[in-house]
Amino acid sequence: LSPLNGAIDLPTVQSLQWEGNSLYTGYDLELATDMAFNDIVQTVSLLGTSFQPANLENQTTYYWRVKPKNICGEGTYGLPFSFTTVQFNCLDKAATGLPLAISATGTPTIISKIAFFEDLRLADINVALDLDHTYLADLVITLTSPSGTVATLISSSCGDLRNINAIFDDEGSNFVCVGDPAIKGTIKPLGPLSVFNGESIKGEWILQVNDNAASDGGSLNLFSLEVCVEGAFSSDEDGDGVFDQDDICPGTPPNTEVDASGCAVYKFASSNFEISAQSESCRPNNDGIIGISAILPLNYGVSITGNGTVVSDNFTDTYSLSNLGAGIYTVCVDAIEGLITYEEACFDVVISEPDPLNVTSKISLDGRQLTLTLEGSDFYVIEFNGQTIQTNEGQLTLDLQKGGNSLKVMTGLSCQGIFEDRFLGPESLLLLPNPAEDFVAIYGSESGIIYLEVYGMDGRRIFAESRTMEGSQTVLEVSGWASGIYFVKVRSASQTRTFKLIKR
Repeated sequence: LSPLNGAIDLPTVQSLQWEGNSLYTGYDLELATDMAFNDIVQTVSLLGTSFQPANLENQTTYYWRVKPKNICGEGTYGLPFSFTTVQFNCLDKAATGLPLAISATGTPTIISKIAFFEDLRLADINVALDLDHTYLADLVITLTSPSGTVATLISSSCGDLRNINAIFDDEGSNFVCVGDPAIKGTIKPLGPLSVFNGESIKGEWILQVNDNAASDGGSLNLFSLEVCVEGAFSSDEDGDGVFDQDDICPGTPPNTEVDASGCAVYKFASSNFEISAQSESCRPNNDGIIGISAILPLNYGVSITGNGTVVSDNFTDTYSLSNLGAGIYTVCVDAIEGLITYEEACFDVVISEPDPLNVTSKISLDGRQLTLTLEGSDFYVIEFNGQTIQTNEGQLTLDLQKGGNSLKVMTGLSCQGIFEDRFLGPESLLLLPNPAEDFVAIYGSESGIIYLEVYGMDGRRIFAESRTMEGSQTVLEVSGWASGIYFVKVRSASQTRTFKLIKR
């Protein structure tokens, strides 16, 4: 059965449905406005088990009953069912913030908004406009519902005539452009307003005026909507957008921001707080600091959370929290002053830490230059072959000298570490360590085959072989040699060097 017996607040478009029986071939249905069925508004004969009555009135109780039929005859009407249709109410609401100027310079667009807070289904809507403009053909005026549906009121209408003072109503007459104002009275819009019917009125309705040509201007003086809905409008005596039954703070002054309970929302001025962050001096130190300075002295409450920190405290004008590690912290501040409770303001604060020193090096193809890429600081101290260089640059190129080149890189913070390395210059051979006990490495700036010869103090050759340099070095085991002094002769494709090696 639909609708349920005794249902209330139903829309005027309603389908009556009942359970059928295979013994019946048809039904008679009566619809009345009284239980005795003295005031019958519709009587129909049907083959099916549903019927949609026409022209139901709002806020009316209807009674309906069904009588079955078949080829053998008719039955009797069953017990009546009832339903009550919803109220039908209309409300006028005007936009605020008018008049709005329509500039004669360029092609401006202006908008005006009217907001409704009730979630009610629209049955009818009319638009009232009072608009001055010196050339109406320049204008396109539209109304957009909260659901995004658009209806065009006028579009490039009335040529060089001026001004509008009219109510746009689907039941109005076709407008005729004549006189001043050129559009007046109760008239039909170019696009039907019925496109909005059935939508919820809740949200912002937007009137948009597009002036598509320069030189002529004017102003929007009045914009109002008459909306008719199925249902009852809720009362909002102070106009704060919170209905009276939910408003625990009645009498709110106009244009005051309120919360869901209708009470004024007090917000801190955007410039009231200065939030400072001092980062860690070094990575393990946990000596970061968050500072708060307030212009307006109040009884503030503050909470700071993040990176394992949970702190709640109070202050009047300044506050600081120290011993913080690197991370992201959320700082929230509220205040209560007498009867005024300020809305909480929250900020994200980042405590950083110095990056570790990172040095990457690259030797040029000809082996004559060393390019350093420096990361982790904005100031570097470089010691290269005994020379000290200070730089703010992230990349630096140094000239390599023949033989070994020593490099040491530091920053202004010792905790960032020190980078040290050695590099061979062009056409260089190097033997390390010296003195040696078990192994000695021969380094070269060029790859390929090298030839090794080892001589004792008496000039006798005790070792000779050829080797391929792997990774610009080769390792010679000397653990079996007797302690003493040896001469190691190294010959590559481009050079020959003899090293004096001390074996311990």
